Amino acid sequence: MGLQYKLSFDMKIRVFNLLSIFNHHDFNFSVNCFTNLMFDLNGNLIIWNTEEDMINVSKIKINYGLVNKVDFKIRLKGLHTGKNELVTNCDLSNFVTYVRKSDIKYDFDYAENFVIVIINNSSVNIIPFDWFNKTGGDYGYVWPATAQLNLATSELTGKGMRMENFKIQLYDQI
Repeated sequence: MGLQYKLSFDMKIRVFNLLSIFNHHDFNFSVNCFTNLMFDLNGNLIIWNTEEDMINVSKIKINYGLVNKVDFKIRLKGLHTGKNELVTNCDLSNFVTYVRKSDIKYDFDYAENFVIVIINNSSVNIIPFDWFNKTGGDYGYVWPATAQLNLATSELTGKGMRMENFKIQLYDQI
């Protein structure tokens, strides 16, 4: 038997509760609101959320009914903008997300501190998201949410919460 799910809606506060995924044997997990999901090129389910200076990742492989879930954290504190090498291979390919990075500062009264993070195995490229940080919005009200990177053109296509869809060129930054 394959994976099944359960999702309920809280009518009082009008939001979805946890998404629970299970197989009636020994496998189950839950996905909270503001968690990202995608399938990588190898068919693995990648689930992640971010905190300041941190990416929390779950990678789920399903092979012939066998389910293997691996959880790990990618700590960005202490990593500099540009290319970095992690101690371990994350086994993620062209993984792109946004993270607030505490050491990104600007000489403005108000600016955000998002970075674009691109991970390939043990290589992590951290790019300040100046286009958004300097024009910003209302912290906690407007933020970038999804990213897709075109490797041929270095163009990042994104969508956000309460903001227009956007495309920016990263050129020599990746």
